[in-house]
Amino acid sequence: MKIVIDPGHGGSDSGAVGSGLRESDIVLDVALKAGSKLQKAGVDIIFTRNDDKKVTLEERTSLANAQKADYFVSIHANAGGGTGVETLIYKEGSVAGNLAKIIQEYIVNALGLKDRKVKARPDLWVLRKTNMPAVLIELAFIDNPSDAEVLKNSKDEFANAIAAAILKFIGKGDVEMPKFKDVPDFHWAKDVIEEISDLGIMKGFADGTFKPDEPLSRAQAAVLVKNLIDYLNNKKKKGG
Repeated sequence: MKIVIDPGHGGSDSGAVGSGLRESDIVLDVALKAGSKLQKAGVDIIFTRNDDKKVTLEERTSLANAQKADYFVSIHANAGGGTGVETLIYKEGSVAGNLAKIIQEYIVNALGLKDRKVKARPDLWVLRKTNMPAVLIELAFIDNPSDAEVLKNSKDEFANAIAAAILKFIGKGDVEMPKFKDVPDFHWAKDVIEEISDLGIMKGFADGTFKPDEPLSRAQAAVLVKNLIDYLNNKKKKGG
């Protein structure tokens, strides 16, 4: 299985801008992370760019066609004053449409963004000139302060959702999702955080976060100590 992942824009073409963010930077980060997860699952991934350089639309589609990729996934951020996520395809009732629906569902569920649905956009070059099923994901609106905050702070969640959706579609299972959405794989204390959570000593919040870099309040410290005492007492009773 060969998939081309296409981070939109790049180099002198920053794409949309807003809230101090550049579309080209956001989508590159999400694309590389999603691609890495897919590679770990055994998918052959080709990036149209893996750094901040300009790549023409013709170069992007020519690469995908020359490589005879099975699917083409382009990642962008939206602009224009709206809110939410949408996934674009060449035409409805297609294989690309089925993939787009799963990607859309996974992102909406993971990020809680407004569902702007799957839409046909036959005018878009990367959807029109690719020989394989192609989708273009508009992650969120970079010029909407609320959406921009999600784009800035939830790149791992976007990547996980995209990778998991693709694996689901191609029948290779799911990406292992992190226990807490704000504790990525590369966090220095990830293993310890997950272990003490599993033991019931220190749990996360109802919104799925752990807030790993925030200080404890006295009340939280009291709960932590109580949970630790309960854990040790239970372990002692069991002869551990």
